[in-house]
Amino acid sequence: MKAIIVCGQNVTLKNYDLTDAYIVGVDLGAYMLAKAGIEMDLALGDFDTAGEKGFIKAKKYAKNVKKLNPIKDDTDTFDAIEEIYYTYSEIIVLGGLQGKRIEHLVANICALKKYPNVKFIDDYSEMEIVSSNKVFKKDKYKFISFFPLKDSTITLKGFKYSGENIRLDLYNPLGVSNEIVDEMAYISCDGEILCIKSMEDQR
Repeated sequence: MKAIIVCGQNVTLKNYDLTDAYIVGVDLGAYMLAKAGIEMDLALGDFDTAGEKGFIKAKKYAKNVKKLNPIKDDTDTFDAIEEIYYTYSEIIVLGGLQGKRIEHLVANICALKKYPNVKFIDDYSEMEIVSSNKVFKKDKYKFISFFPLKDSTITLKGFKYSGENIRLDLYNPLGVSNEIVDEMAYISCDGEILCIKSMEDQR
């Protein structure tokens, strides 16, 4: 069974399959779930974003509630991941990629480093860590970028920019904005690689 953490920010709930999953609503995400009439297994957060009205609404649709102290050492999303990480082998976080608070994006990258089987998704992007071999299907995403979390060597096949034994240095953005050109593309790597898939900018 998978777990889905909803933390809001550029997430259209009807676009995602929330069935057969353990659902966690985080702060604004809990309020979003409640407004959509979707029951959650856990509502979690300090609810500084959703506010008291959002918290009251979320409680009505939550089987369990964990209200956090706003003065804490991590983020609500990080706490939610820690809460369920060792119970579920697949964890998807809806949200956490866009928004005005860029420091929360950096915090979520830190969460991926500590908890690598988590994937972040919103209406425009996906973010996960690849640590060995992975196959990618050509899909709705225009761009795919690879950022090493330490100096690494990768091999790419089926991409616009492919090659063998490509050296990715930690502070060099060589892997940004590649594209999948074949129906299937492949990566192999000898280190942890942050993979970000993005839609084409329609503005």
